[in-house]
Amino acid sequence: MTRTLMLACLVSLVVPSLHAQSLADAAKKAEEKRGAAAKAKTGEPKVYTKKDVEALPPEVLTPQTTTPSTEKSATAPEVAESNESRPARDEAYWKARMAPLRRRHDEDLRAAARVKADLRNVESYMRPTQWNFTVYGPEWLRLTKELSSWEAILRTDEQAIAALEEEGRVAGALPGWLR
Repeated sequence: MTRTLMLACLVSLVVPSLHAQSLADAAKKAEEKRGAAAKAKTGEPKVYTKKDVEALPPEVLTPQTTTPSTEKSATAPEVAESNESRPARDEAYWKARMAPLRRRHDEDLRAAARVKADLRNVESYMRPTQWNFTVYGPEWLRLTKELSSWEAILRTDEQAIAALEEEGRVAGALPGWLR
């Protein structure tokens, strides 16, 4: 009996210290360990705020200007002339270059659609007889050749549009400027 009583007292003293660790406590401890390890390796990273930037002296914020030299180099006028002669590459510039390409592509699409409709009409009258092919055959051949040439023209139009879109992308034009 005394042994049982002694064991019960001992267990009652140990149980409160053996409480289960919650998931949140385990996460906090793991984060503290990771934070301590990162600080030990690299130190704490500096986060700059607006107050930090405002506290900097003005000479740090403004770039240093170079004094213009009195001597003019031989290439300086050429650079100035090339910049003046080149148009500004703004929205109007890109729209002006893209508009004729899109207009021509639309016209070519309409022409190809007309040829395709004519070809369908001729094919609807053609029957698999020799007489119908002799009557409608030359027209059918002409229309198929014309349709294939329009398809080639459409491909070149699409390639020109894609090339200008790529040029605009490289130059930094916004996508809406090329529509």
